[in-house]
Amino acid sequence: MTHAILHPERQCDLAAISSLQQQAFADPSCALARLIEALRQQGALSVSLVAHAEGRVVGHIACSPVLLPQAEGRWHLLGPLAVLPAYRHRGIGAALVRSSLAALRAQNAAGCVVQGDRAWFGELGFQPAPQLSGLPDFGGAGAILLFPLATQPVSPCGPVRVHELLCSNVRNISHSLQ
Repeated sequence: MTHAILHPERQCDLAAISSLQQQAFADPSCALARLIEALRQQGALSVSLVAHAEGRVVGHIACSPVLLPQAEGRWHLLGPLAVLPAYRHRGIGAALVRSSLAALRAQNAAGCVVQGDRAWFGELGFQPAPQLSGLPDFGGAGAILLFPLATQPVSPCGPVRVHELLCSNVRNISHSLQ
């Protein structure tokens, strides 16, 4: 693993986060970067962490609140998760996910959901949730998975309600990343 320092985003990281999103997702339209900025401006990011290595921002993860049908407590959407291509497969993405889960746990969150690679997120403890629908796909097809942080059993079913900015931008984002 590349030694990376993880911490909550700071004002001085914002331009680098936008550039990272554009590079990591090969997104010339900057759709994800604009979406993250809009969520930030509306106070809708519950977690936003960066990874610094070799003097630069090389990774970022964001989480935002969601409503999970038939589930109690505060749930969050994990994503997008971005790591610069040259720094992938070095443990930075997994470290960002683990740190975001710890931050959500510290906020007394009930858990989080993600749409992503079942095997990769499964190694981090995420469980398949095929009964859920409606999550944005940040640049890669994948299964909907959940990570309960609270001790009560959960079996949500139905569409996840995400922030209105995600609803209005998800088609544009998915289209621009193809």
